[in-house]
Amino acid sequence: DPRQISITQAGEVQRQLQAIDAQLASTASGFVSSQRMIEVLHDMLDRQGRLGLVSIRNLPVSSLITPIEREGDAAAAVSGAAPAPARPPYVHAIEIVIDGQYADILDYLAALEALPWKFRWTSLDLSTAGYPRNRVRIELSTLSLDSTWLGV
Repeated sequence: DPRQISITQAGEVQRQLQAIDAQLASTASGFVSSQRMIEVLHDMLDRQGRLGLVSIRNLPVSSLITPIEREGDAAAAVSGAAPAPARPPYVHAIEIVIDGQYADILDYLAALEALPWKFRWTSLDLSTAGYPRNRVRIELSTLSLDSTWLGV
């Protein structure tokens, strides 16, 4: 019966999807939540006390799955149709710029690394305008299954 075969296949695909969703949730669970990310970075900066916050801003939310990896995008590109919408897991990125002495910046970065939550370190740019002050621009991100991104 072709109908029964289709029902069986649909059930198997559903089980595979649930297993993948569980694996994604497990992977994302070690990361700081996107809702708390700014709070955690700011609290760590307050505890440091010797650094100055120059700026902090949210960067656009993106999907961890690149457009080429999403099924249907290649066919959509050929046919001229719109690409598939972004799917979880989502990358929530923040850019934070701080000022301070080099040793204090190192202490702050070490404190961030020592947190029980994970971040994705995207970039770190250090510049010196005049000794002993340094300015560092840090881009960090976290993973989430939710596309919601709270404003700074």
